[in-house]
Amino acid sequence: MNRKTVLRKITVSAVIAALYVALTLIFQPISFYSLQFRISETLMLLPLLFPESWIGLTVGCLLANLLGGGVIWDIIFGTLASMLAVLIVAQMGKISKKNIVKFLSPLPVIILNGVIVGVVVTYCYTDLSGLSNAAIIGAMFFNMLSVAIGETAVCYVLGVPLLFTLSKTGLADLISTGRKKDKNEKNN
Repeated sequence: MNRKTVLRKITVSAVIAALYVALTLIFQPISFYSLQFRISETLMLLPLLFPESWIGLTVGCLLANLLGGGVIWDIIFGTLASMLAVLIVAQMGKISKKNIVKFLSPLPVIILNGVIVGVVVTYCYTDLSGLSNAAIIGAMFFNMLSVAIGETAVCYVLGVPLLFTLSKTGLADLISTGRKKDKNEKNN
């Protein structure tokens, strides 16, 4: 890999990290806790097109969680959930560039954040004092479902269309390589 390619990949990751932080903090009232529609999660599907962007997304999530005032467990496990999800999305992109993968790419983001962030929200932000074990488990499943619904909405309403737009317009190639695909090159 030449220096220009490395610099382009670092720049793309840095811009994505900055976008993630900005979108999370601009929409802060809906970006945290159990009822969240974190608009920045739209970007979590970008590793499908730009595998190296997982680094920027992980850093962006960490910074957003730090600046958003989360507790340490939320910062650690929320960032870990996002990192695992984007690494899986990046692998999905390496396996296939077919349209079906674009529709399936939100699943790791939805499942991992739903489960991990749902548990974190339950134990870090929910008053569990005096609740029975069954009530705690119920609250945990509610939080998991709530986070997963927010992720589903953001990823499918904004994220998947973003992937198709970047692919179909040639912007993904322009961002990755600095040039658009020729019209003669096969479009997926």
